[in-house]
Amino acid sequence: MRKDLYRLLMGGLFLLSLPLAADTDSVLDRIYGESEAPLLPSAWLIYVGAGVLDEEAPLSDALALLEEKGWNGETPLTRGKLALLLMENFSLPQGIMYRLTHWEHYALREVLYLNILGGRGDKSAPASGFDVINGLSALLEEA
Repeated sequence: MRKDLYRLLMGGLFLLSLPLAADTDSVLDRIYGESEAPLLPSAWLIYVGAGVLDEEAPLSDALALLEEKGWNGETPLTRGKLALLLMENFSLPQGIMYRLTHWEHYALREVLYLNILGGRGDKSAPASGFDVINGLSALLEEA
């Protein structure tokens, strides 16, 4: 618990220290504290953190990347989808089953094993704003 709080605090401080666009502030506001984080702003934040999108990129660019995966902006963000986004956009070690399947279930198992996300391994459970920011800050902390 204390480690998660530390990650959240350090991740928030790191994100605030970046030269942020006005969009980033509004995205963080939309995600932080939500019991069910919205997919589109969460994905945008992950894409920006991973360097896939520029900080000035509009949310529509993230939507285009999500649509390539067959997701739309209204798709609920589950812990499985969050893990899949993190695995696909950051250079994380991959277990054999994830390498073979690229399924949400195995992506979640990997990020739980790597202590990027905490909590339980239910891939269909909604991802909270804390999950998104904590996972992203854990990855950015290592970089």
